[in-house]
Amino acid sequence: MKSVNLSHVLVSLQFLFIALIASPIHVFMSTKPLAIVGLLLIGVSAALALWALVSMRKGTFRVMPEPSQNAQLTQSGPYQFVRHPMYSAVLIAALGSAITHASLFHTGLFLALICVLLFKIKREESALTARFDDYDRYKTHSKALIPFVY
Repeated sequence: MKSVNLSHVLVSLQFLFIALIASPIHVFMSTKPLAIVGLLLIGVSAALALWALVSMRKGTFRVMPEPSQNAQLTQSGPYQFVRHPMYSAVLIAALGSAITHASLFHTGLFLALICVLLFKIKREESALTARFDDYDRYKTHSKALIPFVY
């Protein structure tokens, strides 16, 4: 499979799993404790995603794992703690949704999304290493998704 086609497949799977994890949406309107915990995680996720977007240089954000032509390596904001805060935000929101739904199906979707994003990170990091001379150094002092852990 061509490199670009695989990227499209990964992004499509990412969005499919996100949509499936979030549905049905009416579950989020509950006042049950799990729904409240889930919504809090989704709020944290939104804040992290916004912080990451604000920290990026203009023209750097991209859904595909390959960097854009005018991309610059961002190491400030949440990027000083994790290399992929947008993926972290997606996973936090998906975890919140899976907790809210409290079903084996949604838990399975969450695990599948983790697999897709880990594979996407591997691809993206190969491209970033090839593109930026100091990316390997950046990897030595930051974690991929979870500060101080992974």
